Amino acid sequence: MEMSTEENEHLVSVNYERSMNALHSNKKISESEMLVHEIESLSQEVNSGASFEQYFRWKGKREVDSILSYIEKINLPEVSLIVI
Repeated sequence: MEMSTEENEHLVSVNYERSMNALHSNKKISESEMLVHEIESLSQEVNSGASFEQYFRWKGKREVDSILSYIEKINLPEVSLIVI
């Protein structure tokens, strides 16, 4: 069941862009901002229509090492199965 709303999509988008800009400027972001950033990054890759394994090619070791814990924090066990 889809649980997204237009408002949530907007909030995720704003947070993702802000965190992406901060990271590209070598600025630190909070753990919660990083969680949203990494989950959204994975989501974009999965939904791109191409093979989502590209996520693992383009992300650094830190991001790949942390994505499973982020998925578990937001309680998405079905997604964790494809990442393991």
